[in-house]
Amino acid sequence: MKFRKTFVVGVLVLILVLGMTGCFVLSVHPLYFEKDLVFESGLVGTWGEENHEKDLSELWIFEKLGDKSYRLIIRDSEEEGMFEAHLLKLGEYMFLDLYPEEPETSSEFYNMHVIPAHSFMRISLEGHVLRLAFFDLDWLKKNIEANAVFIKHERRDDTIVLTASTEELQEFVLKHIDEAFEFEDASLHRFW
Repeated sequence: MKFRKTFVVGVLVLILVLGMTGCFVLSVHPLYFEKDLVFESGLVGTWGEENHEKDLSELWIFEKLGDKSYRLIIRDSEEEGMFEAHLLKLGEYMFLDLYPEEPETSSEFYNMHVIPAHSFMRISLEGHVLRLAFFDLDWLKKNIEANAVFIKHERRDDTIVLTASTEELQEFVLKHIDEAFEFEDASLHRFW
């Protein structure tokens, strides 16, 4: 029961964080192959909004998890969620792929019903500023409906779940990088 609450809370925290840009695209498959992964020690630490002196209610805490992976704890004033995060490089672009940590429950039946998904965003690490460009859900919906882009997907409620393979995802992302992953005002600042 504890895992279920932690897992649900983690997904809700991620939805809230991603919701600040109005987009939330999920993927069944990761955006990376092992060869694409990189590790940037400058990412390890605690990140928050620029006005962190007044409000520490939302933090992104990156910890080294493996040679090329991180544990990401996204914490708001009431809840937290834990994710396995992978930093990857596609061409000249950097991305962060997030995946909820594995369930810690002894109920095999329950575990068979939990289907975590990947989400990814384009990032730019500039000293003590982490700029985030979330996958633009509105752009994706509009272009799928207009038959302007093609990628394997399913619709679930108000979101799109990509079912394309990793190879197809990479090709799609690189082809539409400028339209689908625009840097706006979403940024975090490192403060310890």
